[in-house]
Parts: sequence; structure tokens; C-alpha cells
Amino acid sequence: MDYHLGACSSTFSKGCTSTSRFSSGDSASSRTRPEISVVKNLSMEPLVERLVEANSKETKRIRKMIFKTFPTVQIRKVDRVENSFLKAMYLLKKDEYLSRYETVEEKELFHVTGVDNVKSITNNNFDWRRVSRGLFGKGTSFSGDAEYANCHANHNIGSCRAIIITKVLVSKQIGGRKNLKIPQNNYDTTTGNGKVYVKFCDNETLPTYVAYYKIGGFTAKYKNTHAVFDYNVDDDYYNGFDYDDYYY
Repeated sequence: MDYHLGACSSTFSKGCTSTSRFSSGDSASSRTRPEISVVKNLSMEPLVERLVEANSKETKRIRKMIFKTFPTVQIRKVDRVENSFLKAMYLLKKDEYLSRYETVEEKELFHVTGVDNVKSITNNNFDWRRVSRGLFGKGTSFSGDAEYANCHANHNIGSCRAIIITKVLVSKQIGGRKNLKIPQNNYDTTTGNGKVYVKFCDNETLPTYVAYYKIGGFTAKYKNTHAVFDYNVDDDYYNGFDYDDYYY
């Protein structure tokens, strides 16, 4: 996968934080390149790329977060994502946003996919280029509502599923529209339904945890709305699965 630090960016959840890098008295000439501090801080860390079982405290927090909006789910296991390269690229993008816009929100959101897609996503991050369509834009979709994400996931991902808890950077957001290729005017995120956040660029997301579960059918809350979406079965993602995990 190619990685870029370009101008485009990419998404939402409860508990988001807003960060400002500079005080009002800072001048442009006094700002240092953000890459220097990030690379320096990470240069001593060993290169890792793995999934490890979350400890009891982490598991409890992730379960609590998911149960707020998806109380009926039966979570089998929670893994922590450890990927030093993805972390470094994400922090570079975060510092780039702070340098360019002076503020950025870091949100913790859900993305539902099939278990066979987990390894590729946690190794390489989400690839928005593989999304062929979307109601609020042709990027990678996230939501702060786990049940909503599950019920509107592509049915081709099967019943053995994973909720990928992801940190998402949001600087400028705008309402999305069907099959929008990429937002203009420096917007990095499109939104919809008050639940959906779509990202369109590399390194704006960081998978942090994976919660595994299995479904037996759609919940009543979204049963009627799920049928109105059609799904693309032609664009294969990793291991023969679609990357159209969402079509909201």
C-alpha cells in the first residue's frame, strides 16, 4: 500500500477530543516541522506489527463502549492492535493537521468487517480506494453506533464479524452525498444521518482494538432499514471479501 502525507484527509464518536498546537501568539516562522518531533519520539521504539489479546482492563473498557449502542452483541474476544508503522504515520498526519489548521479532533469510532479482513486492515490500515460506492461518499465509513454499523455492514462479510475500534482524525467535515469521490475545499470528512463519518485519505485512521463476535440475524432496531441498501459483490477486498463494508 502506498502512503501519502498530502492535503486530503479523513471521521466520529463520543468522547472526542479537540487539540490546538499553537497559542495565539505563535508566529508561522517559529513553528517547527512536526515530523521531526514525531520521528524522534518513535525512532527508539521497536518495529511491531501484531495482534495481542487485550488485558482485562482494556477488554472491560472496549466491551462497555460497544454495549452502549449494541447491548445484545456477544463479544467472544478483544485484541489490541500493535503496529508501530501505522502509529507513526498517523501521528505524522495528526501533527500535519495541527500545523496546517491549528486544530484537529481525534474520535474513537467503529468499523464492522468480516474476520477474514482483520489481519490486512490491522497490518496495512483501511484502503478507501477499494470502496466502489457509498451513500455519503466513496471512502471508508465509520460510526459511533456499533449496532448501526453492524446492521448496515455489507452482508457479504458473513456472520463471523469484527468491530474494529479506530482513532479517526477530523479537521473539517461536511455533509456527504451518494458516491462522492472526494470532498472539496479542504474538507477531510463527510457525514450523514448523524451517525456516519467517511474518510478519504491515508493515515487519518489508526486501528486500536478488534472485538470479535458472530451474528445470527439483524436486530429489530434496524431490520426494516437494512433492506433498502444494495451491495456490490464485484469489488473483491482482502481474501475475496468486499471492501464495501458499509453502504449507508
